Amino acid sequence: MKLVRDKIIKIILEQGENCRSRWDCKYHFAEGEEYEQRLFDKMQEEMTEFMEEPCLEEAADVYEVFLSMLNHWKFDLKDVQGTADKKREELGSFRVGYVLENVDKGDCGDCGDDESR
Repeated sequence: MKLVRDKIIKIILEQGENCRSRWDCKYHFAEGEEYEQRLFDKMQEEMTEFMEEPCLEEAADVYEVFLSMLNHWKFDLKDVQGTADKKREELGSFRVGYVLENVDKGDCGDCGDDESR
């Protein structure tokens, strides 16, 4: 079982009508925690496919799942973009490719860094 795009069930059922023997298509509507988990699973699936073959098709699939996540949690895309813009201005992006290997604080202790970033 996996989450599929909204029109897939209809497409399967229509294709089954054109077959000699009807296709058995069982499905249900995920809600609540199940829907959330299936969105996470679908994002992992699509990200894996993008990692294996980076292309516009796979990027579009990741984007569609992301939009569905935003819709489910009632986030507006423009608000997400605005927050990303603010974080990019303050902290930068991931485009350069810096990899942090270690931070030696020495005797500093708590120097006010925010490890959650």
